[in-house]
Amino acid sequence: FEYLDHTADIQLHSWGENMEKCLEQLIKCMFGYMTDLDFVEVDQEMSSSVGKNIAAQGHDWQSLIYSFLDEWLFIFHDTGFIAKEVE
Repeated sequence: FEYLDHTADIQLHSWGENMEKCLEQLIKCMFGYMTDLDFVEVDQEMSSSVGKNIAAQGHDWQSLIYSFLDEWLFIFHDTGFIAKEVE
């Protein structure tokens, strides 16, 4: 993944073998922009309870990706959970 400059914000750019891999990389990209993931410790208990079964819907790819990122941001704001590894 990589970060691209944008006039008002930042663009997150990810890629992978398929859409699932792209979304995994996108979440790591988003949280990596928010904090240094090297200093985040994996908490298996919290990962199992908070970081599973994230669902998103959209009428096209752009709205689906936006909704998916929004779900992860909601979880972060609600619980403080930061995803370091996504599968």
